[in-house]
Amino acid sequence: MRKYILTSLLVSLAVGLIAQQLSFRFANPRIIRVSGFDNIEYDVQIKCSVAGTYYFSGSYIFVFNNNALSQNATQWTVTKAPLVSGNNSADNPKYTVTKTITGVAPNKKFNVALTCDAGIISNGPNSDDFSEIPTDWTTIFTVRGRITSAGFDAGIDFYEPSMNGQQSYSIAVSPYWANYQNPNQFDSKDLLTTALGRIYSTAYGWSQVGNSVNAQWVDWNTAVNTTVWEGSAQITQSDNTAALFNNLNLLNGATLHIDANKWVTVQGNLTNTGSASNLMVHSGGSLITQGSVTGEGTLESATATSAWKLISPPVPGLTANIFLNQYLQQYNEATNSWSDITDPTTSLAVGKGYAAWAPPVSYTGTFNTGDYNVNVTKNGLGYNLVGNAYPSGLDITNPSLWNINLGAAKYVWNQGFGNYQTTVNTIPPAQGFFVLASNAATITIPNSARVHTSTPLIKAGEANELKLYIEGNGYADEAFVKVVEGSTNGFDYAYDVPKMFGLLDAPQLYTVIPQGEFTQLTQNTYPDIASNDVVPLNLKVGAENSYTLSAEGISSFVEPVKVTLVDLKTGTSQLLNNNPVYTFTAQPNDDPGRFLLLFSTATGIELPALEGLNIYAWNRNIMVNNTQNLQGDIVVYDLVGKELMRTQAKPGLNQLPVNYAASWYLVKFISSQGSVSQKVFIR
Repeated sequence: MRKYILTSLLVSLAVGLIAQQLSFRFANPRIIRVSGFDNIEYDVQIKCSVAGTYYFSGSYIFVFNNNALSQNATQWTVTKAPLVSGNNSADNPKYTVTKTITGVAPNKKFNVALTCDAGIISNGPNSDDFSEIPTDWTTIFTVRGRITSAGFDAGIDFYEPSMNGQQSYSIAVSPYWANYQNPNQFDSKDLLTTALGRIYSTAYGWSQVGNSVNAQWVDWNTAVNTTVWEGSAQITQSDNTAALFNNLNLLNGATLHIDANKWVTVQGNLTNTGSASNLMVHSGGSLITQGSVTGEGTLESATATSAWKLISPPVPGLTANIFLNQYLQQYNEATNSWSDITDPTTSLAVGKGYAAWAPPVSYTGTFNTGDYNVNVTKNGLGYNLVGNAYPSGLDITNPSLWNINLGAAKYVWNQGFGNYQTTVNTIPPAQGFFVLASNAATITIPNSARVHTSTPLIKAGEANELKLYIEGNGYADEAFVKVVEGSTNGFDYAYDVPKMFGLLDAPQLYTVIPQGEFTQLTQNTYPDIASNDVVPLNLKVGAENSYTLSAEGISSFVEPVKVTLVDLKTGTSQLLNNNPVYTFTAQPNDDPGRFLLLFSTATGIELPALEGLNIYAWNRNIMVNNTQNLQGDIVVYDLVGKELMRTQAKPGLNQLPVNYAASWYLVKFISSQGSVSQKVFIR
């Protein structure tokens, strides 16, 4: 009775299964070390269009890159999956695997034959002797092939012409089998362009060649060709250390996340065959590509919401629409002014900077790589707002290397300061910054200037550099005095940095020089600082408040110096070598020229009682600051020894107007504790 029912059922199946069609795909690739050799391993999966098909036999043929994989069939293995493993009712294997390699290089083929036990063919399609092919993807067997060169792609694909018409299923009537519908269906994702250096798949994660033990591993410090096969891959390299790639290929549907503090360097080409969301550089992440970029990606910005920031598009083709209903401005170099961008169709140029008050945005498109050119103008002061057009940091240590018409000045906006900061050497991705042009020019920003950085890099203090830092009213500012051989006492594009003023409420600190295209400087550079030289230090504040001025770097001068801060408003002075912090109260209506910096040789005065005595010339005045309230006389001589003036010193600041000719003069302070002489220059 059982046999009758089964036969009747299978006759009807045989009639209905003529149009059954099989589909094949590759899945779950990984690289694994086995017996001292690297291998690529992958699953071959199958499904049928309609349920109720019992598998009879099949032929699987794969072309492969014989420059990358072994041509020796014994160095390939095929492992049956549970679908076709186990024994039949005769206690023989359900299916036998036969593998060979045929063809002539470069068209080598790996052949796998999967056949049933001929002794039970007449039993018909039953689960004891045959395998029913499911309608969902199921692994039929796993292939492993030895890697002979990881520098190539696997080149593995189904050889469809020879596979079509070779897959059969079991039926209940003689000859007890029939072919599936021809042709088979083959998934578009193959292993042709899958790298044999490093692979990511969901089932196994990252795997790579080169392990010293028989196991799977990944080594980010070795640059190898890499493929993200599927899933959502993340970089597992240590934070702030570059993960190295040769070429990087993201297959359709595979996603690579470069998270905050993760760095990726692609020394060759990057290809993303998926959408922009499949290549994600998250806020704080960094991607450097040396070769070409094919396909799109997404870069998340790292900017705050409730603050102005300078931005720059890292991909071409963007418009102001990405800041729709937000504030977006462009800078006019000729008029030294800002203007709103109100038309959402306005193109955002690569390499140009903009100011935005907006929530963080994500930029999508093909990431810039290679050098890019930016035009700068000199119709006004020469301040040009440009930008970092890369999804990585940009080293701006020396912009003059990009064009001789750019000076040393570079500025980024620091919202915490309420001022432009000039000491940042690295610009984060998609951020704008100012440069100063001496003439109109085309500057070339080189791909070689790209660097990985998670935060802006503030330059370290240099030799012969005095840093002055002021804070108060919730803001801050900086100014610098340097000594560099080759500079002049006037303004030098190559060495000096003009002051760019920030918020009205923030303190504005800068030095002043008497001549040059710019006279108000954030960085003031001299060829040398002569004994007792005077540097005017100006300050503007937006609110009456307590402020703190501090000094760093006095010990960095090769020739030891003493630096004295003179407060002309209070008539006091402070030796910054001994006490580098000065706290005071300032008002908006104070004279900006409130402070002087006095530089003198560290061995200029050796009498302890006269340590607090400062002698210098300023605005055609001879200045003697008697900080210790010593009793004595101030005597002025010309250089031939003729006495020109003598007056009794008073406590505090002595200001002696003179109408002498421009020349050097000798000023002597004589007291019962001793005397000291200082040569000054009346301009």
